[in-house]
Amino acid sequence: MTEHGTCSPEPPTSPDISLLQLFLIFFRMGLTTFGGGFSMATVLRHEMVLKRRWLSERDFLDTLAIATSVPGAVAVNLAFLEGNRLRGLRGAMAAATGQICPSVLVILGIAAFAVSSFEQPLVSAFLKGAAIAVTGQIAFAALTFARKLRLHWQNLLVCGLGLGILILGFHPVWAILATACGGYVMMHERMAKREWTDKEELHFLGLVNGIVSPELAEDAPGKELQSTIRRREEVVKDQFDMVLEKCSVMDLEHSMDLEEFFALASEELARKLDMEAATLAWSLKTREAAKSTALYPWMAIPQVVVEDEERFEMLLVRSRRGMYFSDSAKKVKAIFVLVGSMDERNFYLCALATIAQIAGSPGFLERWLRVRDPQKLKNLVLSVKKAEMAH
Repeated sequence: MTEHGTCSPEPPTSPDISLLQLFLIFFRMGLTTFGGGFSMATVLRHEMVLKRRWLSERDFLDTLAIATSVPGAVAVNLAFLEGNRLRGLRGAMAAATGQICPSVLVILGIAAFAVSSFEQPLVSAFLKGAAIAVTGQIAFAALTFARKLRLHWQNLLVCGLGLGILILGFHPVWAILATACGGYVMMHERMAKREWTDKEELHFLGLVNGIVSPELAEDAPGKELQSTIRRREEVVKDQFDMVLEKCSVMDLEHSMDLEEFFALASEELARKLDMEAATLAWSLKTREAAKSTALYPWMAIPQVVVEDEERFEMLLVRSRRGMYFSDSAKKVKAIFVLVGSMDERNFYLCALATIAQIAGSPGFLERWLRVRDPQKLKNLVLSVKKAEMAH
C-alpha cells in the first residue's frame, strides 16, 4: 500500500450532511408530525429519498422494516437507524435527539399549561380532527410503501399471513414474528438474486458509455455491451475481489494537478505492470484529455488499455482536498485508476459498471471520507459491492 500524507485524528465532516443538519431535520419533522412513526414515515421518505436523495427507496424500506420490528417508538428507531446510516453513531444520536426533543418539549408544555383545557370544545374538536388526519397519514404511508413492493405471490402470501393473525386477535408481535419467519423461508433465495429493470440497465449502460475507453467500446454493439453489464455479477464475483485485495491505495492530503497525479499513480502501477511509468502517465493524460473519466462530480475512473495479455490492475485513491478533473468535476475525492489489456475486455467493462454501482450507493462518499485507515477503503468498497449485488 502506498500512502501520502497522514490520516487526521478525526474523520472529516461530511460536506453534505452535518450533525447539526441531521438534528434540525429530525427536530422539524418531530415538531410538525402527528401520530408517531408510521405517519412520520412518508415525511421522512420525502426528506431523505425524494428531496435530498441521501437514501434509496430500498434502503429506506429496509430501515423502516427494522424500525417496526424492534422494541421502542418507531419514529425514534427510524431516526436512530437513518442517522447511523448517514453519519455513524454520532449521526444516530443527533437524529434521535432531534426527533425526541419536540415531543418532550410539547408534552412538558401540555402537562404544565394545557391539561385543564382538554374538555374545552375547541380543543376536543382539534384532537378529534388530528386523530382523523393521522389515520389518513398512516393509510397513505401504507399505500405508498405497498406500491414499492413487487406483486410476487410470496409478498402477497406473507402480507395475508400477517393480516390473518391480526384479524384472529393475536398480539401484533406474533404477526411480526410469523411474517418475518415466513418471509425468510419463502423469499431468501429470490431476494439473493438481483432483479434487473430496464431503467437500471439503461442507467449503467449510460454511465459506462460515458467514460469507457474507445478501444473497449468500439467492437461492442449496444446490445452486447448491455448484456455484458447485466451479467457483471457472475463475471466480477471473484475476480473483482481478488483485484481489489491486491490493489494499492493512496491517501492524498495535499492538492495537485492531474499531470502530477498521473505521474504519481503511474509510478505505483508501472511496477506491477512491468512497464515504463512515463509511458503509462502519458497514456492516462492523453486518455483524460480526449474524454473526461469523471463519473460523478466527486468521483472519476481514469483508465487505459495496454498492449499486453492477462493484465488488469486497479489503484484506489482518496483525495481529501479534491482534484480538478473537469468543469463539472472540480473536486473529485474518490478515484479508481484502471489499467488492463484488451483480452480482459469483458471483465474491464464489468468492473467499470460495478464501480459505478458502488459509487452510486447512497452515502458512499460520506463513508469514503470518514474511513480513518486508508487500507480500510478496500473493506468499504467490498462491503458496499456485496450489499449492492445482494439487492
